[in-house]
Amino acid sequence: MILTTVALFLLLSTGCGRNENETGPLTTHTPTQAAVQLEQAFAGAAPELKENVDLAARAIRDSEYEKAVVSLQAVREREGVTLEQGLAITAAC
Repeated sequence: MILTTVALFLLLSTGCGRNENETGPLTTHTPTQAAVQLEQAFAGAAPELKENVDLAARAIRDSEYEKAVVSLQAVREREGVTLEQGLAITAAC
């Protein structure tokens, strides 16, 4: 099950053959949109996940992108991240 989820995540994160001009529901255009999308995707997440996502969202809003990437990588490596959450992380990076 986990392997299937990871494979699906990787497939979706590579674009699924979409044209770069196409946009979808997980496409972000500004850092603020990326931060909001992350917060929405992780609103009901476990406290330890939500804490890192909140830190990343603040870092994105403050243009501290390296700090945001480090926080999001830590979240991505945790078990229990849903497909929607993984897609929000990918869209934010």
